[in-house]
Amino acid sequence: MCLKLGGCAVLRAEPDHGPSRAFVARAAGRLAYLLDEQRRPAWTWFEAVLGYDNPRLSQALIEAGEVLEREEWREAGLSTLRWIAGWDPVYDWTIIAFARATARASDLLDRYFWDGLVRTIGALGNTLGSLTKGFDERGINAGVDDATDVARGFGRVIAGRHSGRVQTYLGAIAVGMLGLLILYAWLT
Repeated sequence: MCLKLGGCAVLRAEPDHGPSRAFVARAAGRLAYLLDEQRRPAWTWFEAVLGYDNPRLSQALIEAGEVLEREEWREAGLSTLRWIAGWDPVYDWTIIAFARATARASDLLDRYFWDGLVRTIGALGNTLGSLTKGFDERGINAGVDDATDVARGFGRVIAGRHSGRVQTYLGAIAVGMLGLLILYAWLT
């Protein structure tokens, strides 16, 4: 599209520039052909779909009509521009209205449903924590204390066997490795 508009700009500055004249005539002819092929009673556009920066197609056809003095191209470009300008209200009534409704629904869900759900789950967690507080303090703490006492007793046994000799430690490692090998052989 920029090339078509660039060709028109060259022709405005230099009306007898042959290559630009031929290029713009070929490009505008192609646009006019596409418009004739795609035009329907309710669809006055060059393509079967609308895309980004659509009015540039209309602008290119209008510019080509002006620099090449082809009134039918200029009028076709203006009619497509009027048609595409009519899409703004349709876009507002459909896409924008749907986006607004979705945003409102999302806001309501966020405020009243999700926020309430999170607060309810938090309150349930606090209530459950209050109910199990006694068990936590007696049961879990007592279990941890018992496990700590066992570990302390095991540490005393190990400390009593501590001789400071490397051979004793290597023997213990060898016994442990042998135990692991036997366990591995038994499991496979």
